[in-house]
Amino acid sequence: MTRFKHVTLATELTLLLGPYARSVGGYAGQTPTSNLSRGERRLYPIPDLAYWAPGRPTGDDIFTPPTLAIEIVSPDQSVPRLREKNEQYRASGVDVAWLVHPEQCWVETWEDLRNGERIEQGGVLESARLPGLQIDLEAVFSAVDADAAN
Repeated sequence: MTRFKHVTLATELTLLLGPYARSVGGYAGQTPTSNLSRGERRLYPIPDLAYWAPGRPTGDDIFTPPTLAIEIVSPDQSVPRLREKNEQYRASGVDVAWLVHPEQCWVETWEDLRNGERIEQGGVLESARLPGLQIDLEAVFSAVDADAAN
C-alpha cells in the first residue's frame, strides 16, 4: 500500500464530510488532536478525520471527542492496533468510529452493537448517528484507485 492512497482516501472522505457538515451543521476536519481522557491520565489520539454533530462542542486547540472518528490504515500501521484505537474512541465518548483500509477496500465500523462490522467495497457506509450521510464505497475506492493510477 502506498501513502499516496492514504492521502487520496483522506481527501475523498473530506470532500464528502465537508458538504455534509455544511448541510446539516456541525464541523468536520482532518487530524484533530482530541482529548479523550478525564483526570490526570491524559490521552490525546489524533484520528485522520473527524466530525462533530451540531451542538456537540469541538474544543479549541485540543478537540473534544467527536461524533465520528475515522482512521485510515497507513503502510506502517498495524490493523489490530487501529482496531484497539477505534474501541478506545468508543469507550471515550465517540459515537461512531470507522477504520478504512484503502488497499483492501473495506471499512470496519464501531457504533452501538456494531463492533468492527466490516463493509466491503460494494457497500454503503452510513450511520444512525449521521442522518442523511451515505458513502458509496465503490465510488470512493474507485476514485482512490484512479488517482493512484495517474
